[in-house]
Amino acid sequence: MEDRYTLTDLPGECEKYYTIDWYVDAVTETLEHSNLQVTFRRFWGSALDHALIASGVAFKTQEAAERNKYAVYKALTGKEWEEREDARHE
Repeated sequence: MEDRYTLTDLPGECEKYYTIDWYVDAVTETLEHSNLQVTFRRFWGSALDHALIASGVAFKTQEAAERNKYAVYKALTGKEWEEREDARHE
Protein backbone atom coordinates (compact mmCIF):
# COMPACT_ATOMS: atom_id res chain seq x y z
CA MET A 1 0.00 0.00 0.00
CA GLU A 2 1.32 3.38 -0.92
CA ASP A 3 2.37 6.05 1.56
CA ARG A 4 2.44 3.66 4.52
CA TYR A 5 5.04 4.06 7.25
CA THR A 6 7.24 1.11 8.19
CA LEU A 7 9.65 0.50 11.05
CA THR A 8 12.50 1.43 8.70
CA ASP A 9 10.67 4.57 7.48
CA LEU A 10 9.38 6.32 10.60
CA PRO A 11 7.84 9.80 10.81
CA GLY A 12 9.90 12.57 12.37
CA GLU A 13 9.29 13.57 15.98
CA CYS A 14 5.96 15.43 16.34
CA GLU A 15 5.13 14.69 12.68
CA LYS A 16 1.51 13.92 11.80
CA TYR A 17 0.47 10.49 10.64
CA TYR A 18 -2.90 8.82 10.09
CA THR A 19 -4.17 5.47 11.31
CA ILE A 20 -7.15 3.23 10.59
CA ASP A 21 -9.38 2.50 13.59
CA TRP A 22 -12.54 0.55 14.29
CA TYR A 23 -14.15 -0.29 17.60
CA VAL A 24 -15.83 -3.26 19.17
CA ASP A 25 -18.76 -2.54 21.48
CA ALA A 26 -17.67 -3.77 24.92
CA VAL A 27 -21.23 -4.71 25.90
CA THR A 28 -22.39 -6.57 22.79
CA GLU A 29 -18.89 -7.57 21.58
CA THR A 30 -19.84 -6.57 18.05
CA LEU A 31 -18.87 -3.91 15.55
CA GLU A 32 -22.48 -2.76 15.31
CA HIS A 33 -22.69 1.01 14.82
CA SER A 34 -18.97 1.05 14.02
CA ASN A 35 -17.22 2.34 10.96
CA LEU A 36 -13.67 2.43 9.72
CA GLN A 37 -12.20 5.72 10.81
CA VAL A 38 -9.07 7.57 9.83
CA THR A 39 -7.51 9.07 12.95
CA PHE A 40 -4.83 11.77 13.07
CA ARG A 41 -1.90 11.23 15.45
CA ARG A 42 1.49 12.75 16.18
CA PHE A 43 4.62 10.62 16.32
CA TRP A 44 6.38 10.69 19.69
CA GLY A 45 8.36 7.47 19.33
CA SER A 46 6.19 5.68 21.91
CA ALA A 47 5.46 1.99 22.05
CA LEU A 48 1.97 2.76 20.69
CA ASP A 49 3.42 4.64 17.71
CA HIS A 50 5.72 1.72 16.91
CA ALA A 51 2.94 -0.84 17.35
CA LEU A 52 0.62 1.05 14.99
CA ILE A 53 3.35 1.35 12.37
CA ALA A 54 4.42 -2.29 12.76
CA SER A 55 0.82 -3.47 12.36
CA GLY A 56 0.53 -1.65 9.03
CA VAL A 57 -2.16 0.87 9.95
CA ALA A 58 -0.04 4.07 9.80
CA PHE A 59 -0.09 6.26 6.71
CA LYS A 60 1.74 9.43 5.68
CA THR A 61 -1.38 11.22 4.40
CA GLN A 62 -5.06 11.24 5.25
CA GLU A 63 -5.87 10.55 1.61
CA ALA A 64 -3.72 7.40 1.56
CA ALA A 65 -5.35 6.17 4.78
CA GLU A 66 -8.82 6.75 3.34
CA ARG A 67 -7.94 4.94 0.10
CA ASN A 68 -6.48 1.93 1.94
CA LYS A 69 -8.72 1.54 4.99
CA TYR A 70 -10.71 -1.41 3.63
CA ALA A 71 -7.54 -3.21 2.51
CA VAL A 72 -6.02 -2.68 5.97
CA TYR A 73 -9.11 -4.16 7.63
CA LYS A 74 -8.98 -7.18 5.34
CA ALA A 75 -5.24 -7.66 5.86
CA LEU A 76 -5.64 -7.68 9.64
CA THR A 77 -8.90 -9.64 9.97
CA GLY A 78 -9.04 -11.77 6.84
CA LYS A 79 -12.55 -10.45 6.11
CA GLU A 80 -14.10 -7.81 3.93
CA TRP A 81 -15.73 -4.99 5.92
CA GLU A 82 -19.10 -5.96 4.42
CA GLU A 83 -18.67 -9.58 5.56
CA ARG A 84 -18.85 -8.63 9.23
CA GLU A 85 -21.58 -10.51 11.03
CA ASP A 86 -23.16 -7.30 12.33
CA ALA A 87 -23.07 -5.68 8.86
CA ARG A 88 -25.74 -8.13 7.74
CA HIS A 89 -28.18 -6.51 10.15
CA GLU A 90 -27.60 -2.90 9.06
